[in-house]
Amino acid sequence: MTAPEVALVTGFGPFLDVTVNPSELLARRVEGRRIGAAVVRTVVLPVSYSGAPAALEEAIRDARPACVVAVGAGRGEAIALEERAANQASSIHADNSGVVHACAAIEASGPSTRECALPVSRWARELATERAPVIASRDAGAYVCNATYFSLLGQPALRRRALFVHLPRRTDDGSIDAAARVVLALIDRMLTPGSWS
Repeated sequence: MTAPEVALVTGFGPFLDVTVNPSELLARRVEGRRIGAAVVRTVVLPVSYSGAPAALEEAIRDARPACVVAVGAGRGEAIALEERAANQASSIHADNSGVVHACAAIEASGPSTRECALPVSRWARELATERAPVIASRDAGAYVCNATYFSLLGQPALRRRALFVHLPRRTDDGSIDAAARVVLALIDRMLTPGSWS
């Protein structure tokens, strides 16, 4: 029997004033779910500028996923599909390892930005509901989420099957269920080539 394709979903644990991270709750909620012929596998990444990209790369090597949806906690009230990542970490806040990047390139020789190749704006419009507003965003921040996304978009095999999603910081069951439906719908689109155009 052929093993199913893997759709990898990542979240983060607590950080700063976020004592319960909605992205971790979502990752645990969707573990093992089936999307067509694919099965969802999840990993919770450390909130660390160096540790998160390294853990993500290890998870990709282990799972060899057909697609990746990385998820983090944002500051807005909508689910934000990120269109790009910047090659810059600039935050006064330390990561969970105590590292502060006031203004530093993530990759010294890398491009200034990396763009997601998926039709993010259209998918945001298609998936938005009153219960789960969804928007396209061109600013993934300057903290660990952005650094992780910049690394993810640098994976050539996943260029058209990788996306970062910021969630509102709500952690009630209804909000997590609504966000999970959006993430699972994104996976379905990522695994359906006709959805890209």
